[in-house]
Amino acid sequence: MQSAAAGEASLSQTRTMPVIDQPRPSDRSALTALARQFSRFLAVGVATTVVHYGVLVALVETWAINPVWATTAGFVTAVLFSYLLNRRYTFEELPGFHSGLLKYYAAVSVGLFLNAGSMALLTAWGIYYLAEQIIASGVALAWNFLAARFVVFRSRSGERSQSRLLSGGTDYVSD
Repeated sequence: MQSAAAGEASLSQTRTMPVIDQPRPSDRSALTALARQFSRFLAVGVATTVVHYGVLVALVETWAINPVWATTAGFVTAVLFSYLLNRRYTFEELPGFHSGLLKYYAAVSVGLFLNAGSMALLTAWGIYYLAEQIIASGVALAWNFLAARFVVFRSRSGERSQSRLLSGGTDYVSD
């Protein structure tokens, strides 16, 4: 038989809550850098969304183009603008301009299909085309950030350098 004190000791050991480690300073700076990077990507996204929606509305309202084709044209135009701004302001790893642009178009082409597919589905449901575009933009945003961060602007060594991002990262490198 166990003594009462030994039983209480073993009971108190089973009741202890796990200790959750606080993030290390290096983890916090990496999270801060990631948050800053996503914020910049989002700001660029706002600017490029204006371009995308401008092309969409102009094509639909002025030339009566089908909204699916119009959003596709808007998306393609906005991708070029997005690459230029993200290359300049968002990401610290800069591929050669032309090769990076080709990678960017290839990577976000999945976003194009997600965007157009969402528009086609929502158009079939009879939803107003601008409401459709808001939903489609959210779907494409998530994919495009991941594709840009992990495919186009990834570090060649496999580890991301924080120096440019932490220092404000506005230097521009071209081919």
